Amino acid sequence: MSELHVSTSVEIPLEAVPDLIKRYLASLETNMQGEGSVKLSVPIAVIVVERELLLKAEHLREADGHEIMDISWHGESGPYPPFKGTLSVCREDERSSRFDLAGSYHPKLGIAGMAFDAVVGHNVAREAARELLATMKTALENLYARNRKNYAPVSS
Repeated sequence: MSELHVSTSVEIPLEAVPDLIKRYLASLETNMQGEGSVKLSVPIAVIVVERELLLKAEHLREADGHEIMDISWHGESGPYPPFKGTLSVCREDERSSRFDLAGSYHPKLGIAGMAFDAVVGHNVAREAARELLATMKTALENLYARNRKNYAPVSS
C-alpha cells in the first residue's frame, strides 16, 4: 500500500466550501455509478501523462472545524490503481481555506507493480493528486468569484 498526502490553499472562505464543492461535483460529467470524469495532464520529467479519472466524493460533514469528504478515484482504463482517502478543508484565514488530500492506493500487478511504484509510480500518483487539487482549486475559485454575492461575509 502506498500513501499520498498533498495540500493546497484556496482563496475561498471555509463557509462557502461545502456548497462550492457540491456545485463543482454536479458540473462534472458522470457515469452510472455517480463518478465524475476529470481529465488531468500530469507532467513527469520530460513527458506529460494524460489521464482521465473517475472521481467520487461523498459524506461531506463537519468535524472539529474541518469540512471532511470521503474521496476516491480510479482510471477508466490503464494500470492506474484506485485511490481512497479523505479531503479535509480547514480555515486558513477569513478569506482562504486549506485543502488536505490524504489516502492510499494499492499498486496493481503484484511485486512488479510495487517495484514500479517505488521507482516511478508513486511520483506519478503524487503529481496526479496535486493536479487534481489544482484543477479543483481553479474551478472552485472561479465558481466563488461568479457567485460571491451568495455567500455572507465572515464577521470578525
